[in-house]
Amino acid sequence: MLPEISNTIQLKSGLYLTDLLDIFIIGLLIYSIFTFLRRTRAYLALIGIAFTVGLYLLAKGLNLHVTLIALKYFVSVSLIIFVIIFQNEIRKYFEFIGLIGTRHIKVRPINTRSLSTTEIIQSCVIMAQDRIGALIVVQGKDDLDAFIDGGIALDGIVSEELILSIFDNHSEGHDGALIVSNNRISKFAAHLPLSTNFKEIGKHGTRHSAALGLAELSDALCLVVSEERAQISVCRNGKMKVLTDFTDLGVELDVFIKDKFTPAPNSIFSQLIEHNFWYKAGALLIAAIIWFGASYLK
Repeated sequence: MLPEISNTIQLKSGLYLTDLLDIFIIGLLIYSIFTFLRRTRAYLALIGIAFTVGLYLLAKGLNLHVTLIALKYFVSVSLIIFVIIFQNEIRKYFEFIGLIGTRHIKVRPINTRSLSTTEIIQSCVIMAQDRIGALIVVQGKDDLDAFIDGGIALDGIVSEELILSIFDNHSEGHDGALIVSNNRISKFAAHLPLSTNFKEIGKHGTRHSAALGLAELSDALCLVVSEERAQISVCRNGKMKVLTDFTDLGVELDVFIKDKFTPAPNSIFSQLIEHNFWYKAGALLIAAIIWFGASYLK
């Protein structure tokens, strides 16, 4: 048995080093949930859970015995219903946790309005005008291998001619996704995970569902050309945006490239603090409240 050395390190009256570690670990778990829920529709369930917890604390504080008994049965049934309804989201969350340490990869920077982005823009506009369906994925910093099935490897230069030939209706790979990584077309005819966020998908088809599904799990930018509506849609961070003007596509690509590939002037430490600051601060605050409640309100 290892001696509990850390418990002897008292930082303040009644507060030990292990207590801070306890709060920090719970905060990390809460932050991971915040980060995941931001990309999915499961945040509605979080609101319901928070309301139920608040009601339980109120009933316990006012010593409402009947309400406490009712809530215990309600929570038991709700947990089963929650698992059934949100089983896909739960699976995606644990995949997200499992991949969180290996998500980021080294990707060569893409310059704004480089030859590659210009070719992508021109290709999408031409295909929209000619009513040719297409799905193009521009990889960010996240590794996509865990989310992509099948596909044909192709280390090709990004060009209008190549993109149009891949999505030609007579091409065998025109129904899949084209992956752009490191300024190269790395793969085409790839299959992406489908989203279950039907509210966001609306009346759109399988291509939009696949694009949104990958955007929920990674930081990639997914471009969809609709052959029925002659429109271009952009999926990013679990959200889908239908462009009202073709010129908006260049703006979306510029924002994505600047966000993902522009070197940050700040130090690594400041980036860790500033990135999603309010999510992190909120997670630590909630963790501290939970720890205090578990420690002193027994």
